[in-house]
Amino acid sequence: ISTAEIYDKFRIILKSESGTVVNPKMIDAINRLKDKNVRHMVLTSFSVQPMKDEPNPVAWRVETLKNFGYDFSKFWNEQRVELSEFMREHNPVFQNGVLCCDIFPKSECLEKFFEYIDWQPKKIVFVDDMLRNLADVEDFCKRQKIEYVGIEYLESQQVNSYVPFS
Repeated sequence: ISTAEIYDKFRIILKSESGTVVNPKMIDAINRLKDKNVRHMVLTSFSVQPMKDEPNPVAWRVETLKNFGYDFSKFWNEQRVELSEFMREHNPVFQNGVLCCDIFPKSECLEKFFEYIDWQPKKIVFVDDMLRNLADVEDFCKRQKIEYVGIEYLESQQVNSYVPFS
Protein backbone atom coordinates (compact mmCIF):
# COMPACT_ATOMS: atom_id res chain seq x y z
CA ILE A 1 0.00 0.00 0.00
CA SER A 2 1.36 3.41 -0.93
CA THR A 3 1.74 6.43 1.36
CA ALA A 4 -1.00 8.21 -0.60
CA GLU A 5 -3.38 5.29 -0.02
CA ILE A 6 -2.61 5.24 3.71
CA TYR A 7 -3.13 9.00 3.89
CA ASP A 8 -6.43 8.66 2.03
CA LYS A 9 -7.63 5.98 4.46
CA PHE A 10 -6.83 8.23 7.44
CA ARG A 11 -8.81 11.05 5.85
CA ILE A 12 -11.77 8.75 5.25
CA ILE A 13 -11.68 7.77 8.93
CA LEU A 14 -11.49 11.41 10.00
CA LYS A 15 -14.35 12.31 7.70
CA SER A 16 -16.52 9.50 9.02
CA GLU A 17 -15.86 10.21 12.69
CA SER A 18 -18.79 11.95 14.33
CA GLY A 19 -17.57 15.36 15.36
CA THR A 20 -18.30 17.26 18.49
CA VAL A 21 -17.85 20.81 19.69
CA VAL A 22 -15.27 20.60 22.46
CA ASN A 23 -16.33 23.85 24.11
CA PRO A 24 -19.47 25.71 22.94
CA LYS A 25 -18.04 28.90 24.47
CA MET A 26 -15.54 28.97 21.59
CA ILE A 27 -18.44 29.41 19.15
CA ASP A 28 -19.67 32.31 21.29
CA ALA A 29 -16.17 33.82 21.26
CA ILE A 30 -16.03 33.64 17.45
CA ASN A 31 -19.46 35.25 17.20
CA ARG A 32 -18.35 38.07 19.52
CA LEU A 33 -15.37 38.70 17.23
CA LYS A 34 -17.80 38.97 14.32
CA ASP A 35 -20.03 41.37 16.27
CA LYS A 36 -17.01 43.58 17.05
CA ASN A 37 -15.84 43.49 13.41
CA VAL A 38 -12.57 41.78 14.30
CA ARG A 39 -11.20 39.98 11.26
CA HIS A 40 -10.66 36.30 12.03
CA MET A 41 -10.00 33.06 10.19
CA VAL A 42 -9.01 29.43 10.66
CA LEU A 43 -5.69 27.80 9.86
CA THR A 44 -6.05 24.06 9.73
CA SER A 45 -3.78 21.19 8.73
CA PHE A 46 -6.76 19.63 6.97
CA SER A 47 -5.82 18.09 3.63
CA VAL A 48 -6.77 19.65 0.31
CA GLN A 49 -6.30 16.42 -1.64
CA PRO A 50 -9.52 15.15 -3.24
CA MET A 51 -10.81 11.76 -2.12
CA LYS A 52 -12.91 9.27 -4.02
CA ASP A 53 -16.06 10.20 -2.11
CA GLU A 54 -15.12 13.86 -1.52
CA PRO A 55 -13.82 15.72 -4.57
CA ASN A 56 -13.65 19.06 -2.70
CA PRO A 57 -12.43 18.44 0.86
CA VAL A 58 -11.95 22.18 1.50
CA ALA A 59 -15.62 22.92 0.83
CA TRP A 60 -16.53 19.91 2.99
CA ARG A 61 -14.38 21.27 5.84
CA VAL A 62 -15.92 24.76 5.56
CA GLU A 63 -19.43 23.27 5.61
CA THR A 64 -18.63 20.98 8.55
CA LEU A 65 -17.38 23.93 10.58
CA LYS A 66 -20.53 25.92 9.69
CA ASN A 67 -22.70 23.01 10.80
CA PHE A 68 -21.00 23.18 14.21
CA GLY A 69 -21.67 26.92 14.37
CA TYR A 70 -18.28 28.17 13.23
CA ASP A 71 -18.72 30.56 10.32
CA PHE A 72 -15.61 32.52 9.37
CA SER A 73 -16.85 33.96 6.07
CA LYS A 74 -17.97 37.44 7.22
CA PHE A 75 -14.68 39.20 6.44
CA TRP A 76 -13.66 37.13 3.42
CA ASN A 77 -15.17 36.98 -0.02
CA GLU A 78 -16.52 33.72 -1.36
CA GLN A 79 -13.72 33.06 -3.80
CA ARG A 80 -11.45 30.06 -3.48
CA VAL A 81 -7.75 30.95 -3.35
CA GLU A 82 -5.16 28.30 -4.13
CA LEU A 83 -1.69 29.26 -2.94
CA SER A 84 0.12 28.00 -6.01
CA GLU A 85 3.47 29.41 -4.80
CA PHE A 86 4.00 26.05 -3.08
CA MET A 87 4.21 24.50 -6.56
CA ARG A 88 2.71 21.14 -5.64
CA GLU A 89 -0.05 19.09 -7.15
CA HIS A 90 -2.22 19.98 -4.13
CA ASN A 91 -1.47 23.43 -2.69
CA PRO A 92 -2.92 25.08 0.41
CA VAL A 93 -6.38 26.52 -0.21
CA PHE A 94 -8.29 29.39 1.39
CA GLN A 95 -12.06 29.43 1.21
CA ASN A 96 -14.66 31.36 3.25
CA GLY A 97 -12.27 32.19 6.08
CA VAL A 98 -10.71 28.72 6.30
CA LEU A 99 -7.10 28.20 5.21
CA CYS A 100 -6.36 24.50 4.73
CA CYS A 101 -2.59 24.17 4.98
CA ASP A 102 -2.35 20.43 4.35
CA ILE A 103 1.28 19.35 5.01
CA PHE A 104 2.74 22.87 4.93
CA PRO A 105 3.69 24.97 7.97
CA LYS A 106 0.90 27.28 9.05
CA SER A 107 3.23 30.28 9.11
CA GLU A 108 4.20 29.79 5.45
CA CYS A 109 0.56 29.46 4.42
CA LEU A 110 -0.37 32.55 6.41
CA GLU A 111 2.49 34.53 4.90
CA LYS A 112 1.58 33.54 1.33
CA PHE A 113 -2.09 34.25 1.94
CA PHE A 114 -1.37 37.71 3.37
CA GLU A 115 0.85 38.43 0.34
CA TYR A 116 -1.94 37.28 -1.97
CA ILE A 117 -4.53 39.61 -0.40
CA ASP A 118 -1.90 42.35 0.11
CA TRP A 119 -2.61 42.76 3.80
CA GLN A 120 -0.67 42.66 7.04
CA PRO A 121 -2.45 42.67 10.38
CA LYS A 122 -1.19 44.72 13.30
CA LYS A 123 -1.82 41.86 15.72
CA ILE A 124 -2.41 38.12 15.52
CA VAL A 125 -4.03 36.14 18.31
CA PHE A 126 -3.39 32.51 17.42
CA VAL A 127 -5.04 29.56 19.17
CA ASP A 128 -3.70 26.08 18.48
CA ASP A 129 -3.39 22.75 20.24
CA MET A 130 0.15 22.16 18.98
CA LEU A 131 3.08 24.02 20.54
CA ARG A 132 5.14 23.71 17.35
CA ASN A 133 2.41 25.59 15.43
CA LEU A 134 2.31 28.31 18.09
CA ALA A 135 6.10 28.73 17.91
CA ASP A 136 6.03 28.65 14.10
CA VAL A 137 3.48 31.46 13.84
CA GLU A 138 5.24 33.40 16.60
CA ASP A 139 8.49 33.32 14.59
CA PHE A 140 6.60 34.53 11.51
CA CYS A 141 5.09 37.42 13.49
CA LYS A 142 8.50 38.43 14.85
CA ARG A 143 9.94 38.52 11.32
CA GLN A 144 7.00 40.56 10.06
CA LYS A 145 6.91 42.82 13.16
CA ILE A 146 3.32 41.79 13.94
CA GLU A 147 2.20 41.82 17.57
CA TYR A 148 1.52 38.22 18.61
CA VAL A 149 -0.44 36.41 21.31
CA GLY A 150 -0.28 32.61 21.25
CA ILE A 151 -2.75 30.49 23.20
CA GLU A 152 -2.30 26.76 23.62
CA TYR A 153 -5.71 25.09 23.43
CA LEU A 154 -5.64 22.07 25.72
CA GLU A 155 -9.33 21.13 25.91
CA SER A 156 -9.22 19.14 22.68
CA GLN A 157 -6.92 16.63 24.39
CA GLN A 158 -9.83 15.64 26.63
CA VAL A 159 -12.04 14.47 23.75
CA ASN A 160 -12.33 10.71 23.43
CA SER A 161 -11.63 9.97 19.78
CA TYR A 162 -10.85 6.65 18.20
CA VAL A 163 -8.52 8.59 15.89
CA PRO A 164 -5.80 10.02 18.16
CA PHE A 165 -4.82 12.90 15.87
CA SER A 166 -8.34 14.15 15.05
